Amino acid sequence: MKKHKQMITYMLLFLQTSSLLLSGCSIKDHTPILTINDKKLYQKDFIYDIYLVETEGERMENYIQDTLDVSYWDYEQNGSSMRELAKDSVLSRVVLYEILSDQANQNGISLSQQELSQNQEAISQIMQTVSEEDIKRLGITREIISDSYNKIALGDKYYKELLNGFYVNEDVIHARLNPEDYREYKTECLFLPYTTGEDNKAIFLSNGKSASLKPILSEVLFSSEQGVEFAELLNEDIGFVYMTRDFIYGDSSCEKEYQEVAMQLKNGAYSNLILTEQGYYIIHMLDNHSTQKYEMAVEEAIREEKEKQFEIYYDSLKENYDININFPVWTKIQIGDTSVTK
Repeated sequence: MKKHKQMITYMLLFLQTSSLLLSGCSIKDHTPILTINDKKLYQKDFIYDIYLVETEGERMENYIQDTLDVSYWDYEQNGSSMRELAKDSVLSRVVLYEILSDQANQNGISLSQQELSQNQEAISQIMQTVSEEDIKRLGITREIISDSYNKIALGDKYYKELLNGFYVNEDVIHARLNPEDYREYKTECLFLPYTTGEDNKAIFLSNGKSASLKPILSEVLFSSEQGVEFAELLNEDIGFVYMTRDFIYGDSSCEKEYQEVAMQLKNGAYSNLILTEQGYYIIHMLDNHSTQKYEMAVEEAIREEKEKQFEIYYDSLKENYDININFPVWTKIQIGDTSVTK
């Protein structure tokens, strides 16, 4: 179901766009690319989707070139190039939102005036990112972007209502997830990093200098008892830094020594001065049994179960639609090298 979720959210991820990679194949607007039941979809119905995936491809191009020495579009994943995957994504997404928006209309779901107004603001931002040259080459107009954007928004609205209507037995989810596996410790600390020499080896404080930190610990404990905030107890002369650190035991968010000391603290308690491979710490325990990560895991499991139900629903829904692709036209379209003409 993650594939469908990506379809749902993909449009919202790349609102801030730049120029496109445009050249090569030309698509005449009077030639239908796709027919769903009796509705014909033309070049204009694909422009926004192509615009988004090509923009994302351009954003990734330099990174892939630098790290893998290959064009983003030619990079292969599971035997398919990113160009092929992007093209499949465009077609699947156009079909998906055409069906979802049609179902929304059939079920009396529409966008409110407030939603339409918010969409227009987002569309204005999109249009501002497109150069005049790209507008001319692509044939992008505000009307084309507006039609596609509103169709997507309507489809998303129907999709969310479907998810809200799907039933998931939350008791089963809770029984499957062990709260202790997600027990989170929330801390704050004063941190003094060690320095490194020319050989990049750690230079720790001398015994005398280390001992000089002991009074600071006493000052921290005394001041905290007086209600002084931990973050206000920085000693600029020594070089302490204030940080917050949250972890689940065994994760990589902070050092093992830090975790083991912190886990012994009761809520509100402070540690002695401790030394790890990163430096010196004084730890203050804020919450030694936070359920936030567990609750997030439960919500994610519920969402995944509902998305599985949506996948089944969507597959059955598509059977009610006669979907025909104009392959002589579609096969000529090459994502990453697309231009459109009227």
